Amino acid sequence: MSALLIACVAWLSPDASQGDTRVLQPGQTVVDESEPGVVRGTVLDEDERPVGGLVVVLHRPSATASRTFPEPWIADVSAEGVAVQSVATDPRGRFSFEGLAPSRYTVKPRRSSIGGGTAHLVVTREQPTATTTLRISLGGVVAGVVVGPDGAPLKRASVFLAGLDLGDGLNRLGEPRPERVRTGEDGRFVLLGVPRGIVHVQTARWEWGWAPPQVLDMRSERVHTDVRLVLERETDGLAFNGPAGVGIGLDFTPAGPVVERVYEGSPAEAEGVRSLDLIRAVDGRPTRFMTPEEFRSRCRGAADTKVVLSIVRPDGSRHEIEIVRAVDPWGERE
Repeated sequence: MSALLIACVAWLSPDASQGDTRVLQPGQTVVDESEPGVVRGTVLDEDERPVGGLVVVLHRPSATASRTFPEPWIADVSAEGVAVQSVATDPRGRFSFEGLAPSRYTVKPRRSSIGGGTAHLVVTREQPTATTTLRISLGGVVAGVVVGPDGAPLKRASVFLAGLDLGDGLNRLGEPRPERVRTGEDGRFVLLGVPRGIVHVQTARWEWGWAPPQVLDMRSERVHTDVRLVLERETDGLAFNGPAGVGIGLDFTPAGPVVERVYEGSPAEAEGVRSLDLIRAVDGRPTRFMTPEEFRSRCRGAADTKVVLSIVRPDGSRHEIEIVRAVDPWGERE
């Protein structure tokens, strides 16, 4: 999988802006030839294999005035600070930043979806070279292409994980969610750091809508490279950020959105929606692995239009409730 990551990360991450820095060879860069400091290291995955092609970033922590009682005011360098430079590891997983001024530094992968791999180092005049080994959790890799209904590649479509099923049928994706990616000119995408489990991969594009999630089993096969996501324009249209709603506040749980509050005088109250109702579908679309953004766009819309909520009450009874949207004072609530 490390070999695949070389191509994946190189495609996803544009070349770092080198400015006046000098690149010696893959994995090496000189920031300032007049300075003696060097930070070098190796990146290894969960199986102690070198990871090539991974972009790592060197940060110089910023100093801010703070106080550690009962000491006087001192410089606090715990903040991440500014990025000094970035470089992609060579095929043996090695990287090197040279020409560094004496200071504290932090080095870590550029992509936040990759777990672990952060090191804090100090470069001094007396000890100008600091070395480290970054051990990262790559997770799974999902790569493929997004196409339209005619089969043509779609650029700038968003691709993301909508859900994670650990075998109990519930959405265990949690927060923070893995970062989203956008397709390139050729419609291709790569998701890194995909968690182990049954994942629901989805694509969306502004003013097109959301494609139904594609389900992939990442428990044994950790790399899927030929995923094809088809995104069609929704024929009935979506009123993105629609001006009207139904008047409910929600808690998005692993079982799906649960009504937390029904607002007084709202259409939902008039139609009998209650607190603790579990919304299983909106206009027939299942909600368990639906993102909050998609749910809101489907629940909100134009005034005097209808939306059907399929709900399950705490007592197990099921109901189909048709609600007429109304312009309301509830702002961004559903």
